[in-house]
Amino acid sequence: MFLCGRIGASKDLPDEPNGEAYATAMRHADDPNGSGSLASGPAPAMKGATVREFLLWYEKHRGTGYYHGLRARLPAGTADLVWFDRPALGLVGTDWYPVKLIHAVLDTMAEECPQEMHKLIAEASEAAVAKLTRGIYQYLFRMVASPKLYARHIQRAWNMLHSTGIRKIVISSAGLADSTIQDWPGHHPWLCVVTTETMRATFQAMGARNVVVERVGCVSTGAPLCRALVRWND
Repeated sequence: MFLCGRIGASKDLPDEPNGEAYATAMRHADDPNGSGSLASGPAPAMKGATVREFLLWYEKHRGTGYYHGLRARLPAGTADLVWFDRPALGLVGTDWYPVKLIHAVLDTMAEECPQEMHKLIAEASEAAVAKLTRGIYQYLFRMVASPKLYARHIQRAWNMLHSTGIRKIVISSAGLADSTIQDWPGHHPWLCVVTTETMRATFQAMGARNVVVERVGCVSTGAPLCRALVRWND
């Protein structure tokens, strides 16, 4: 998802998931292996920042009807992490959440609007990136607001929002970047789409023109890693 990573030293924005919010997320993850992709270790977690912006956009344009399906789909041990009487389920941008909760939200939305899900993700991702680049993360965005710097710092950026996954972007030639994610137990097919669409929106926010993202591989279809090619004009 979004690029909000720490560049340099900052006590306020840790590179690694830690602290009470992360510990709480781990306590609510009853499956110690999350998606089952790891033999051991803590369950995958995600920070609420971009998820919250995504949900605020969705609720503004589509309403909160997905709440009904989500109540029945909530993973065990996560019911006390959400509030159905608050916008965006009461998710807090700076808190960590078990990624299986985010998976359940995305699955519920996809069930509600299966034919429009990809389009909705694209539009919501653009809105989320636009808002976050104007908000508390705007100074970070200015520090990485070029494709080359974005590629250089993508792992730190990724670590700000995901507890698992090896993220790389290689700019192989002018206007062409090769993006990969591997060793990502927190993977989910729709979350993978969110990631690529957020990357597209981020390139656009950096001033790139005619940005096109082509998804060429995903672990959900048997590929060894998730891969996308980004093409743009400066």
